Amino acid sequence: MNSLQNVWQKPVRLAINPKELTAENSEEILNLYIGEIFDSGKDILLDVTHSFRWMPLLLSSALQFRNAYAGPEGDQGSLEIVYGELGGTLSPVRYLDGWVKSRKTSDAIALFFQKFEAEPLVELLMPHWEGGAKA
Repeated sequence: MNSLQNVWQKPVRLAINPKELTAENSEEILNLYIGEIFDSGKDILLDVTHSFRWMPLLLSSALQFRNAYAGPEGDQGSLEIVYGELGGTLSPVRYLDGWVKSRKTSDAIALFFQKFEAEPLVELLMPHWEGGAKA
């Protein structure tokens, strides 16, 4: 755990969960992840390198709870998701932040169409299309 803290220069939390995901334990594992995410603080770096294939799916569900309870300002902190790929003498690290960005975008679009609340969408549009964001 200390070596991970040295590499990422961030506090590290480890959660142990059952090896198998079943209909009986999926809610228990999801609640474990939700608790870890809420207890971990504002800024999160999620490394899913050596995870079970189903783990990123449950973690993304747990992150949706974090987003739902972000508070009135919606300040959720930063979130980075990384995956270390096996290959060659130096294994590349893939940054999966595109998932985070697409999730924020889809949430902002849904909020605009469901409640005509434009502020989150405007914030996302501003760097790419200032005229459209101002309109």
